[in-house]
Amino acid sequence: MTKKLSKTVIGLDGIVQQPITYTTIEHTLDGAIGAGTSQFVLSGISSVQPRDVLKVENEYMKVEQVGFSSLPEGTINDSTDVALGISTLPVVRVRRGSLGIGATPHSDGIAARVHRGSFNIVDSTVWFLDPPKGNTRERRDETNLPYVKAEFSGRTFLRSNYDTNMVFDDISDSFTGIGKTYTMTVGGANTETGVGIGNGILFINGVFQTPLTLNNAGNNYEIESDATAGISSVIFTGITSENGTPMQSEFDINQNQLPRGGLIVSMGSTPGLGYAPLVGATVKAELTDNSNLFAAGSISDLVGIGTSSKYSLGIQTAAYDNRSLRSIRISEHNSFSIYIYFQTKLAYLSYAFNFREYRKPRFTTVFSSVWPNLISCFG
Repeated sequence: MTKKLSKTVIGLDGIVQQPITYTTIEHTLDGAIGAGTSQFVLSGISSVQPRDVLKVENEYMKVEQVGFSSLPEGTINDSTDVALGISTLPVVRVRRGSLGIGATPHSDGIAARVHRGSFNIVDSTVWFLDPPKGNTRERRDETNLPYVKAEFSGRTFLRSNYDTNMVFDDISDSFTGIGKTYTMTVGGANTETGVGIGNGILFINGVFQTPLTLNNAGNNYEIESDATAGISSVIFTGITSENGTPMQSEFDINQNQLPRGGLIVSMGSTPGLGYAPLVGATVKAELTDNSNLFAAGSISDLVGIGTSSKYSLGIQTAAYDNRSLRSIRISEHNSFSIYIYFQTKLAYLSYAFNFREYRKPRFTTVFSSVWPNLISCFG
């Protein structure tokens, strides 16, 4: 079957899978590699991420780790080597022979191009980059539930002429969150697609985008073809005001309803709605203190304490000379730190007399203290 990827749609658990797709990101091998080599040096690792796929000649390799190392086969991003400044080689660790193509040796300087996608079709076999969830056992688990299996769906679209069938390149690296129009390419080359209104299938982050059709005004994009220039472009709708005027924010690209991307150059935040303000927890963490180095300093318990405006202190003893409150000793050091100046406020104090009469003073007491366990005030 020719043009397998361009006329087949595969789904797992109701989510359409992206076929292996060309991108414009390319590096070269810095040294020859054998069929069994799983880590090697590239000319650069810019824009290479784990789960990307490197295509070297005809072989696909799944990227598992990216970083710098002191040796081609050394530990990637080793903290000691990084501290010494000797981790200078841009390396990748890969899984060889992915997507149905066996591992083969490759020479120095061969191009390694980044591809993205989750499956490939070789002959009549679908090869997934990662195995779908599944279990061939018929028995149930200990909870009497069947083992989880991914639901598969697939369809091949047949037509008399497949000349205009194509898989467009992954252009997500060019998204800015501001631009609406992007040139579509196939294998890195401009192409006049011949795609009619509503005939394309386009996904952003695996989510189907609604095309422009003759009877659908709520579309997310449309495809325009220029036969003279030999190019096709996808134009995203974005968001418009009630009168149809396009709305666009360069400050907050999340408001534009356009594909986002690019490098983070600044970061900020604005308060949302419906969020409770941050309030300190009225609990205290008790730490383990023993000879076990693995347990020492770990949290052993969370103890609830009474509430106050900031700190809560349990009073252990108090001294009163029938005229004023002379001193108060608390059970724990205040503010859970030592020798920190702060103010303590005693409000709604009650005095118990021998004749069991209780009253509340008409004042509150505020005083300063430096000692962790002893608070003093004088009338």
